Amino acid sequence: MSVHKGRTPGTQRVRIWVRGKQHEWIVEGSKTEARAFEARKRVELEAGLPLETRVVPTFSDFCVSRYRAHARAHLKTSTWTVRKYQLATLGGSFLGSLRLTEFSTDAIERYKQERRREVQPRSVNNELKVLRAVFNYARALGVPVGTFKCKLLPVIGRGRVACWNDDQLSHLWMACREEAPKMLGVCLFLANTGCREGEAIHAEWEWIDRKPGYVSIQPNDHWQPKSNEPREIPICDALAPWLSGERKNARWVFVSRKNRPYAGWPKKQFARVVGIASRAMCREGCPGRENKAKCKHGCPSLRGGAHTLRHTFASHFLRGMPDMYLLAQILGHSHERVTEVYAHLLPDHLERARNIVNMSPGVGPAALEAADRWRAKRPSRRSAR
Repeated sequence: MSVHKGRTPGTQRVRIWVRGKQHEWIVEGSKTEARAFEARKRVELEAGLPLETRVVPTFSDFCVSRYRAHARAHLKTSTWTVRKYQLATLGGSFLGSLRLTEFSTDAIERYKQERRREVQPRSVNNELKVLRAVFNYARALGVPVGTFKCKLLPVIGRGRVACWNDDQLSHLWMACREEAPKMLGVCLFLANTGCREGEAIHAEWEWIDRKPGYVSIQPNDHWQPKSNEPREIPICDALAPWLSGERKNARWVFVSRKNRPYAGWPKKQFARVVGIASRAMCREGCPGRENKAKCKHGCPSLRGGAHTLRHTFASHFLRGMPDMYLLAQILGHSHERVTEVYAHLLPDHLERARNIVNMSPGVGPAALEAADRWRAKRPSRRSAR
């Protein structure tokens, strides 16, 4: 028996000799996953059952041997990055050892209850959607599967999006200059274009058209927009100097250390910058200003991550131009429903509804109160007799 790297990156070659006959598979995943796959296959082969008709595969086996290759080929790189961790979570639970025909509504409900103690309902629902995708693919291949209902958990509606005002942004820029000067350009890019983090760190110089003054977001081998459609964003005057001058990298606009492209959004570094900006906003004499502890004295602060810069762009855009359709085009939303989350940012967006319905009984509360007082003072008929 042996496990070796496959010719294709991310694959493993599993080879087993049983009763003088060689069996070989190419599986997706790590070497540890391939060894677990090998151990299960050896037990099944030594049982003397036919190779293809011996038993229905377990959920973990099916994901490793069949579904992973399918998902990796058909999903965007960013989606696959998340999907592989969701598959690992599902396979690492008790569901991973169940055969596809052993899945039932009771097992799904049990998984939901266990995961609900660890993560938010929205995350559980995302995992259940992945589970549905795996079983749909299994049915398409003709693999026998169990019958069950997979009802999603109720999720509380999204609250209003958070955005930063001009004072908070000025403290953020100052913190960037002190803590991470190389991040200042990419943060300004996010705030002035409304791009997603992935679009910013994978921006190429080919996207920048200085003469018309537009950034053309194009899919590349590192990043694909959610809609898979290119879009153009105008370059404002404040951002233009950051997209001109000497290029530190021949391809990528924003680079990290040693002028290399970002492998991913630097969450920890950005969190430190936000923390420095928050402490700088604390009032004089606040203990949070002098140490790294979170302020608990009600001082102004910054809350949020890099995506808050996208919300901040939408807030400032609607303040200057209340056009939801144009904002949806710039942000790259696939449907206007997504842009509706910013509706409350429209200036006086509820004023048009004032007095549209304006019904009155013809008497006000002051008149009713005066009538009550008069009735209380007037003597009753029995007392008058």
